[in-house]
Amino acid sequence: MTNSTLKWLYPASKKKLFTNRKAILKQLNYNIEQIQTRETGENIVLIGLRKIGKTLILKEFMQQLIRSKEDCVPVYLDLEGLSLEPRNFSFTYVGYVMHWFNTRGTIMPMGIGEHKQIYSELAKIGDHELIDHVNEMNYLDDERIIHAALDFPELLANRTSTNIIILIDEFQQITEVSRDIIPLFRSVLQTQSRTHYLAAGSAVHILEKIFKEPESPLFLHFSIIPIKPFTRDDTRNLVKKVFGKTPDTISSRIFHLSFGHPFYIYVIAEKLKRFCEIDNLPLTTKLVDKAFFTETLNPDGKIYNICAYIFKESFRDIRKESIYRTILKCLAKAGHGTVTQIARETYLDTAIVGVYFNRLLHTDLVYKEGSEYFFKDSVLRCWMLYTFEGIVLDDYPSHKILEELIEQYREKFEKAASEEADG
Repeated sequence: MTNSTLKWLYPASKKKLFTNRKAILKQLNYNIEQIQTRETGENIVLIGLRKIGKTLILKEFMQQLIRSKEDCVPVYLDLEGLSLEPRNFSFTYVGYVMHWFNTRGTIMPMGIGEHKQIYSELAKIGDHELIDHVNEMNYLDDERIIHAALDFPELLANRTSTNIIILIDEFQQITEVSRDIIPLFRSVLQTQSRTHYLAAGSAVHILEKIFKEPESPLFLHFSIIPIKPFTRDDTRNLVKKVFGKTPDTISSRIFHLSFGHPFYIYVIAEKLKRFCEIDNLPLTTKLVDKAFFTETLNPDGKIYNICAYIFKESFRDIRKESIYRTILKCLAKAGHGTVTQIARETYLDTAIVGVYFNRLLHTDLVYKEGSEYFFKDSVLRCWMLYTFEGIVLDDYPSHKILEELIEQYREKFEKAASEEADG
């Protein structure tokens, strides 16, 4: 492949930031070897918090695959950017499969799914069975056209003696295509031997329901790889890529404040760099704290905005948001708690709090361990703790305000940060 391969999707600036994940890439590449040598192999799903690095793993793996495996063709789809109306989705799906098969990522996809694009790609292969398959799709109802679209990669792989690896980002969005898409997907998957899937997604609760619950049609059909936060060493490496070499005390402080979450690490290090290079401020752990709080509590900050987005998405289809805010505010203050403890602190009925916590378990905000509830994302907890109290900052908070925030943070988070990140 040429040097231009994937530059439109995975530019050098993003590739430069890719850090570690060696064990995951090794597992993915081993799976490809199994597909090639034994005509077996697994379907795999990457599950993790939003912005924790799943998409970068997909793109890094895809680039390695394109460069080293001629007979394995990756097809990348980000479902968040596609129309999920059944017929539109079906032709777009086929269009992407054809585009990636013919270009191997050297050309940015344009007009995917349009009649002209699909038949132009088909003409490059010149296989009448493939053309007939697409022609027949024009006359199918919604359920059958989806089935035909999902069948297409296997037909293409068989006709060209290749293996097709379909990488689906934000896989949970597929449930928007059709009420029956998951059982339909399984029925197609069970007939395929040259088509394999690598999925990823941020809606952890939905993906766990799809892939982990015994009642789900896709139960045991995918191996699950959880994407975890960075270690202290990973954090140091990423900080070095963003900022340059720093004392261990600096990367260690970023590690604790970010809880090892790659996106938060990147944002703090980037802000730190601006403070040092533009404002000529000395590099200290207190400057790290300032970078963290201004990005987390300033409405223009990147951490603030991703936290606000996660919160908004979690309550998109939920009514009585004010009661949830009351419960979450109390949980954010305590760090963890039982239904009884939270009910006592909020003056709400215990049964009502129990119902609301059960509903919160279907978001990506909290999880339950024993009888206690915890935040999945401790930085999101920090954001809620302060913003729900109306605390926001500008880019240059006063020394006094910053000292007060740091003192409060140490009291409520420091011990938890150390225990959670080291674990």
